[in-house]
Amino acid sequence: MPCIGQNKFAVAAQEQAHAQVVLKIRDPAADFGEGDAQLTAGGGETASFYSGHQDGHGFESVHGLSPVKGFLANLQASRWRVKGLMSMPLAANPMESSMKSIERSAIVAFASLGLIWGSNFIFMKWAAELISPIQIVFLRVLFGFFPILALALYRGVLRKQHLRHWPHFLVMSILATALYYYAFAKGTALLPSSVAGMLSGAIPLFTFVLTALFLKQESINVRKIVGVVLGFLGVLLIARPWSTGAGGLDPWGVGYMILGSLSLGSSFVYARRFMSNLEIAPLALSTYQVGLALFILAVATPYSGLSNIGQSGVALSGLVLGLGLTGTGIAYVLYYYIVQRMGAVQASTVTYLPPVVALLIGILVGEGLRAMDLIAMSAILVGVYVIQMPVRQRSTGVSDIRN
Repeated sequence: MPCIGQNKFAVAAQEQAHAQVVLKIRDPAADFGEGDAQLTAGGGETASFYSGHQDGHGFESVHGLSPVKGFLANLQASRWRVKGLMSMPLAANPMESSMKSIERSAIVAFASLGLIWGSNFIFMKWAAELISPIQIVFLRVLFGFFPILALALYRGVLRKQHLRHWPHFLVMSILATALYYYAFAKGTALLPSSVAGMLSGAIPLFTFVLTALFLKQESINVRKIVGVVLGFLGVLLIARPWSTGAGGLDPWGVGYMILGSLSLGSSFVYARRFMSNLEIAPLALSTYQVGLALFILAVATPYSGLSNIGQSGVALSGLVLGLGLTGTGIAYVLYYYIVQRMGAVQASTVTYLPPVVALLIGILVGEGLRAMDLIAMSAILVGVYVIQMPVRQRSTGVSDIRN
């Protein structure tokens, strides 16, 4: 479930070793580093920052400002309540400095999150042998909603005045939960779970393309074009549409995985366009989004045959405990935790784990492995890295601090 939050702040930075960085947060009570933000640094450069997560795709769309990206990774400021201005030294290697400060518990949570999201595909595969994809999604969202709601109530982030934004919550509940989950459940039912998991690694590629087309905020350069081409080449190698018969994949399965990726990518674009200024905590947004998705699915799901999931204890526990309670609900809590401990930028690197975990699980359950699959998955992950790779920029001074 993408966590769509908003914090407005500006950063003025001088890209020098041990430079002085000044941070101003407009809303002192907001959690830092968990949502859309506009950053301004030396030379008037501006970056948009968005963090979200979904089945292992807890990544940011960060445009420009590599010094600021490093600065965000070096902060654990979501744990701070800041008023006015705060100054701190910026190390020459912020990523290395940040890694030294990460608590062991955050590392354990990080690894657990990659394992949880990567295992979702085999749970969907097992459940699909007994019930329909829409029934899988309904049960997943039903059992995944409770941990999110419990955390939201505990933190007291839900407000009655938020409900005036319900049309936005409704759109997000469709794009980022109901349709996205359904497409992936349907695609996984038609494909080996390892293949579905590997294809899911391409979500950042679709997000980048949609952002570039509709928001005009992505800077297009040769490096990013190469990354997109490389990533989609990996998708093509996995789909292998030229293969027929026993060696081929169901094209409908591949199509559903692409539909799910497009749906989630569209949700990021919609959120940045219409929801980045709502001043609502990301936990509250996720609660409204998933709650509405649960209502939609409760109305749309046919209940005939739903009890068939009880015919297999493995499939039932995998769906309820693995896919729902853990893979949806607890996974969000873990992601929320590592964003607080590690910063949103480093938390986003969990994106790279689920496709690898899904592939390994597929091998363990006997789905087999082709050398071409490894090459294709590597091409996707390298393409995503090339797109998201920070660009070193030279700054000549410190800009004004602005909201």
